Amino acid sequence: MTTFDDAPVAQPRPLVLEHLPLAGHHLIEASAGTGKTFTLAALYVRLVLGPLPGREACDYPRPLLPPEILVVTFTEAATAELRGRIRARLKDARDWLLATPEARHDDVLDALLAPLIEAGQAAVASAAKRLDQAARLMDEAAIFTIHGFCQRMLTRHAFDAGARFGAELLQDGSTLLTRVVEDYWRCHFYPLAAHWQREIRRRWEGPEALSQALQPLLKDARPQPLLWDGERVEAPASLTALLGDAERALAARQALEDALHQAWDREAIASCLNDAFSRGALNKNSYKSDELDTRLAAFEQWLATFEADDGTTDSQGRFWLSQAKLEKGTKKGHDVPTHPFFARLDELAETATPFDALAPRLLAHARDTVAAMFAAEKRRQGLWEFGDLLRDLDTALDPETAPEAAWRLAGRIRQALPVALIDEFQDTDPLQYRIFSRIYRAPQADAATTTLLMIGDPKQAIYAFRGADIDTYLAARRETPSRFTLKRNFRSSVAMVKAVNRLFARHPTPFGSDEIPFVEVAAKGQKTRLCDADGQDVAALGAWWPGDERHTKADYQASMASAARAEVQRALEGGWHFADDDGTQRDVRPADIAILVRKGSEALAVRRALAEGGIRSVYLSERASVFDTALAFELLQLFEAVAQPRQDARLKAALATRLLNDTPAALETLLADELAWEREVERFADYHRQWQRRGVLPMLRAVMRDFRVAERMGARDDGERALTDLLHLGELAQTVSARLDGEHALLRWWHRALVEGTQQLDAEAVSQRLESDEDLVKVVTIHKAKGLEYPIVLLPFVCDYRPAEPERGSGLLEWRDPQHGRAMVHGADDEQLATVERARLDEDVRLLYVALTRAAHACRLGVAHLGRGRGTSGCLHETALGRLLGCQADDQGHDLHERLTAALSVEASPVPPAHRLSVRHALPPVAPARRFSGGIDDDWWIASYSALIVDARLAPAGEEASMTWDASATLDVEVSRERDPVPRPAARTLRDFPRGPRPGTFLHGLLEAVDLDRLREPAYRDELQRLVSTRLHLGGFESEWAPLLLDWLCTALPTPFPGHAGAEIRLDGLAAWRPELEFWLPAHQAWSAPLDALVCAFEPLPEPRPRLAPRKLNGMLKGFIDLVFEAEDGRWYVLDWKSNHLGDAPADYHPEALAEAMVEHRYDLQYVLYVLALHRLLVARLDDYDYDTHMGGACYLFLRGVDGTPGQGVFQRRPERRLIEALDAWLDGDTGPVEALRDAHGIASAPQGVTS
Repeated sequence: MTTFDDAPVAQPRPLVLEHLPLAGHHLIEASAGTGKTFTLAALYVRLVLGPLPGREACDYPRPLLPPEILVVTFTEAATAELRGRIRARLKDARDWLLATPEARHDDVLDALLAPLIEAGQAAVASAAKRLDQAARLMDEAAIFTIHGFCQRMLTRHAFDAGARFGAELLQDGSTLLTRVVEDYWRCHFYPLAAHWQREIRRRWEGPEALSQALQPLLKDARPQPLLWDGERVEAPASLTALLGDAERALAARQALEDALHQAWDREAIASCLNDAFSRGALNKNSYKSDELDTRLAAFEQWLATFEADDGTTDSQGRFWLSQAKLEKGTKKGHDVPTHPFFARLDELAETATPFDALAPRLLAHARDTVAAMFAAEKRRQGLWEFGDLLRDLDTALDPETAPEAAWRLAGRIRQALPVALIDEFQDTDPLQYRIFSRIYRAPQADAATTTLLMIGDPKQAIYAFRGADIDTYLAARRETPSRFTLKRNFRSSVAMVKAVNRLFARHPTPFGSDEIPFVEVAAKGQKTRLCDADGQDVAALGAWWPGDERHTKADYQASMASAARAEVQRALEGGWHFADDDGTQRDVRPADIAILVRKGSEALAVRRALAEGGIRSVYLSERASVFDTALAFELLQLFEAVAQPRQDARLKAALATRLLNDTPAALETLLADELAWEREVERFADYHRQWQRRGVLPMLRAVMRDFRVAERMGARDDGERALTDLLHLGELAQTVSARLDGEHALLRWWHRALVEGTQQLDAEAVSQRLESDEDLVKVVTIHKAKGLEYPIVLLPFVCDYRPAEPERGSGLLEWRDPQHGRAMVHGADDEQLATVERARLDEDVRLLYVALTRAAHACRLGVAHLGRGRGTSGCLHETALGRLLGCQADDQGHDLHERLTAALSVEASPVPPAHRLSVRHALPPVAPARRFSGGIDDDWWIASYSALIVDARLAPAGEEASMTWDASATLDVEVSRERDPVPRPAARTLRDFPRGPRPGTFLHGLLEAVDLDRLREPAYRDELQRLVSTRLHLGGFESEWAPLLLDWLCTALPTPFPGHAGAEIRLDGLAAWRPELEFWLPAHQAWSAPLDALVCAFEPLPEPRPRLAPRKLNGMLKGFIDLVFEAEDGRWYVLDWKSNHLGDAPADYHPEALAEAMVEHRYDLQYVLYVLALHRLLVARLDDYDYDTHMGGACYLFLRGVDGTPGQGVFQRRPERRLIEALDAWLDGDTGPVEALRDAHGIASAPQGVTS
């Protein structure tokens, strides 16, 4: 048998699924299309099964359940896909085990599960049961995004992590950040002297401009290092100290400005320049006489404030009236116009303002202060941003901050999630990797039971703009000697894989680093071929070449958008088709084609070209908000008219919208008829009443029906888009109105949403939904297409790129400094620019790799001799494709064509035909609507213990057998009727604690948060003290209860009490436990009367008991068990905390009093149902389960009576086995065991009219 050790290796080893070690640290590098998700699902199956016979050395040492296996990926869509794929694979493995040998046709499962077949039928049955159990638990699987994982850990381990209680996730913090910047402006700039305020406004016109300047310096609201002309800029302690040192320089500047005022003489300056114009002395390219008055007016205005004005400068930023500019603009042989004002302007231009030197430090002050204010404001409001989740968990895990708490938190996470599978690991960043390292690479981690498995592909690291850091991946790669690789492509055809291999193999280091080599992969191939009209295979990887001439960027984009339209139309009109090995053919459909772009402008160009050819397309990367549409404003006008139907102006505005009328002519006719107008007012008044009674969405549906909105929109070119948006907006209005008070509150919210956007809703909720796009040509960005595949891919703009350069507005350049990490640089030197440019080109190559590997059958590239600026040289050598082709800076068109021909199949750019795509090719066949032939069960409902007892009644004396069901109710539901005495007693014992539902909820929540395992630890008392004090404060209870509750938790709660057959139970010594276990049990045609009769007969409690009203359980029976635990003797129990106040004396909580309370509230029915739920759980979880051996029964702790006396306040009972087994069958609709039990014990049948 093959096994692997952890010795360092030079190269990754080919992965053998059944022999990958499942303990320790490992890295799997999976090239595109090699089955990464398939591999992850197969490893999940191995983890669920645990060690198999003969494979113990590489299997995980024990079987795991889905809640114990952490899977982290980077998008919500990916988590949903992974959950579905893993669940399906678990079911496949289960079915494979249960199938006959002849029906097992999965080679992977053959290898994974072969040891079970050799071990015998018992092992197969046990494994199949475990796989089925895991598949059922996939809804509880620990599959998260990185942010979801951090949020779960912070909330689940709030005390260890020091996390905020009840914090909400803020989807978009930009509006809050804007308000913080405004507060900073007011607090720090308003107190400054007027002349400094003027200087600040010269640089930033207001808070909005400052906010834009701060944007690159606040990455995820964290201050980023700022390097200015090679020096790191540190924030000053205060603005007062910073500006105080510059007062002298500012005074000199002020003197120069005063001199400009004195030298200004508009008439003299105008006379001087008019004389020059009349003599023809000035160059007309630099000076035009008709601009003179405008320029002089601009200078006059500029002198009043000295704030920047485009009218005073030329395109190069030089003063229009400066003496230096006039000298250059005067023709030879002519006298240069002179004036003292002109010379003063030169002096001003040569003298930097004092603020220019101070601006970087002031910007750093704003950066740090705004970041601190923003963090404080989020804490005050109880908000988290996505970045806060990572930072808070990282801080909690930092051993340098609080070593014991950090180690304890990491240990608890490892205990709950001993295995971590990190998908898309190439997209991680230093912070994320540090979090996983502190958990799974910690010195305290047991390598034999802790697994960190990273799965990624450095060739697909394309998310640097989101913070992903390829250097982090490479560092993790170096730290992980156990590396494996997947080397077989399952996505693309053999020809496609070979073509990509051949292209990337042309360069020795295509990805810019020896640590990211290109390793050729093999191909499984496709059963389907893509053929042309003659039946010949279409070239897998080809390029369009428009000719050897040099193209501008605009020409290139237009030419390639047209070529893309021509190629799509050719394919759809029969130029290409798919052919199977058995001779079956299928036409190419629009849905088979994807056009990949880099940015929105490219998508717009190609979609416009497709539309000209009658080819419908959808842009999958569009993130426009539905509130940005005109329809959102029209809907606001409709809502305003409905909310105030008697206001004619609002009603006219609504009726004039395109939503309600296609043309204004209808409104004109309406206004001419007074009676018709009154009828319209009454109709909108009726809409108002519908809104108030039924809600905004039903009202909108009525409007759509009356005004035939759907029918009219369907006739428009954009009808499908408009109707989709309208229904989307209606759903949003209904969702938001549920938490607002009335229609006017909704109108205010809608106004704000149109102006400011919607922070309260998820970004996905307000993004425009797509029309039906299944049968349209897909236009999608390469980033969005990652992880997807398409039969045919077009890359029309593959030669376009954006060189790395400073931002135009701020002049800042993002640079990864070896010392400071990510930093923003102003005045970058040549070396820094070259480094950033190399990183840009490296990522562009990775982006090209991602784009090419999306294609299953064919890919076409739009290539041309593209140039930038003037001259004849091209810029293809600066592109990803140019690197692979080996292009040089001096290559001409014919040189590029030769290089291209050597690597790809080259053809002339296709020319669009004169005709548009015919409807026959554009529209897919429409399937007939399906008819519903099933039935709807209207008896289906969700039952619970509370629902069963809500109408329970006591029978009058002597009428137990024939009681009437309409007797008055006598049963309290839990403690809802308990009230505090007046005056309230002092805090002496827990019996004096406030009574009623709210105190009961408080005690339940407090006990749920207690770590029972740590009650014996002396150090845990301090944590409990903080827990109790916090809970009392949040619950609104007096702090005087804190010492009493703390002592009760530490001394009374751990007191032993008797379990089944006299076994001693200590809550601080349980073998296993879980609080708040939720259960859902299917119920089929099960009447409540047999349940009631059997429980009353078999549970020996005082009589009489309230009888249940006749109800049919048909649907689900749900509930929450306060605590499920395994005692030290191996028996399992359900435990329920009861806060009922039974009296003020200890005797009120003796067994006799507890039995009466159990009867009064029908807790006997509750614990029987809870034990039944536990019985079903143990049947599914324990292979050797036996009721008599493993079931302990139910424990009810009446908290006010638990005072440290053993057994005081505790009711314990285990229902008989035959009762539980009969009810198990009853719940499934099988009444046989119940009737047999009744007959054997002479139990009366159900009341008349109630069947069982």
